[in-house]
Amino acid sequence: MVERDFASGHAITSPALPPGFTDNRVNIGRTLAFQGNYGRRLRTTDLAAFTFEVPVVYLPDQDLLSSNDLVPEGYKALFVTPGVRVNIFPNTLLSPWGSVGGGFGHFTTSKTGVFNVLKVPGKSTNGGVFEFGVGVDVKVWRSLKFRGEVRDFYSGVPDLNVVQGRTRMHNFIGGGGVVWMF
Repeated sequence: MVERDFASGHAITSPALPPGFTDNRVNIGRTLAFQGNYGRRLRTTDLAAFTFEVPVVYLPDQDLLSSNDLVPEGYKALFVTPGVRVNIFPNTLLSPWGSVGGGFGHFTTSKTGVFNVLKVPGKSTNGGVFEFGVGVDVKVWRSLKFRGEVRDFYSGVPDLNVVQGRTRMHNFIGGGGVVWMF
């Protein structure tokens, strides 16, 4: 699947900006995300289907914007969150679903600052991630379906060389793709 990320920005609490600078925030840009998902049906009825799934989402280049030149210009992220997906009316043309899961996230920051002036230490951080999502599967032909979805990967924050106003953040990812059931 190809998807779009909508992560939330947040305030920098330390270090303070020099006089004349007013925006002491880290703003997170929008980027493409790529997802692969393995699912194994556990139980199916006419009303619902229960599936164990393992979504793996990769964000190759998440841009950061800030007035603080200690902030890296971007980061990469990987989320792996095994969980359960429940499809309602799995044998019909349209099958809405919801999922919940938990796993881990990995962030790697770039070694260049936001203004490409400073070399900053590229850092890697790992942490727990809670995932929940909703979507719809549209049956096209036999085992072929199209899927539209929105997932929230609630994770820790990457180490951005500054003290941030929070320790967790939402990573909303929305997109679509093709599902082949075998």
